[in-house]
Amino acid sequence: MDFDREIQEILEFAHNMKEIRAIKEQVLAGKKIVIFGAGNCGHEVWRSLLDEGIEVKAFCDNRRAGTIDRETSLPIIDAIQMANDIKNYFILISVADKPVYELIYHQLIQMGFQSSQCLFMKDYIEKIPASFLIKYKYQYHKVFHMLEDELSRKVYIERIKRVYILSDILDVMQPEKDQYFDKLVKLTEQEVFIDCGAYIGDTAIEFIKRTNGKYQQIYMFEAEESKYAQIKSSLKDFKYKLYPYGVWSENTKLYFEAGGGSASKVSATDTGKTEIEVVALDHIAFDKVPTFIKMDIEGSEKQALLGARELISKYTPKLAICVYHKPEDLFELPLLIKEINPKYKLYMRQYSDHFAETVCYAL
Repeated sequence: MDFDREIQEILEFAHNMKEIRAIKEQVLAGKKIVIFGAGNCGHEVWRSLLDEGIEVKAFCDNRRAGTIDRETSLPIIDAIQMANDIKNYFILISVADKPVYELIYHQLIQMGFQSSQCLFMKDYIEKIPASFLIKYKYQYHKVFHMLEDELSRKVYIERIKRVYILSDILDVMQPEKDQYFDKLVKLTEQEVFIDCGAYIGDTAIEFIKRTNGKYQQIYMFEAEESKYAQIKSSLKDFKYKLYPYGVWSENTKLYFEAGGGSASKVSATDTGKTEIEVVALDHIAFDKVPTFIKMDIEGSEKQALLGARELISKYTPKLAICVYHKPEDLFELPLLIKEINPKYKLYMRQYSDHFAETVCYAL
């Protein structure tokens, strides 16, 4: 594959996507652009439009109307504020869930807006502005040429396309059941598995199946207390050790956003959050040398790798690291792994039909 040619084609397409063309036409017609939805999806849409030089007049949000958006300093209005000037608005409905979109769409239609004034921007929650690709092209290029096989390079390019031009990624998608356990990963009866982000024990159970129950030990790290009962129930007949901590670059305390689902994560603020203990793997006195480490910890992977630098450098355990939680993960984490231990061979695999579930294997 010609990396430079592929990237150039992505950049050309990114600036000519149908939604962007449609919005620019409305701007030329004198319409005011409003993003309906001031959540994550709305902010991703705003970033993409900012990258294209498209001015957004306001966010619209039924629950937060009358406030100012912190990130953008744009006013957050309600639909009623647009009612006196309906014909001069073009509304980008920017929510991730279709049922929510339908409620908003019907609300606008009932108020007198035309369907031609509304554009559904759901997929843009995955989109990264093209300027980010330009800024980090060298890093992407470096990782691309580090990858060991043609499938990894194809996955890498298609994964880049997915977040910059929202293209279909089904051609390189692997079976979901193989996540963390690609056929590249050769398991033996001597495995000592570290599961960072153990959740309810589902990955540990899959590991046990893959080894036919013949392994040395499982060390599980999970910070969310609500998951412990299910872990204990699921693994009651098996050998494991549960550490009630998050994984980080040092031993400390951090705020934690406990969502109750699989996406609980470390938080930058303390508002409504729980304080948890986090540890560096290098500071844990494991009674057996780890042979395989999996990390799916909602954006804390970089810090966790830094906290396992000595372990990874000294023992070269197999690694299965999620590289999708932050835009920079797709290049920062593979580069960090190779910097910590140059002996690794890197592979990339994709386990969903969207931006998530991208795993970098270091073997």
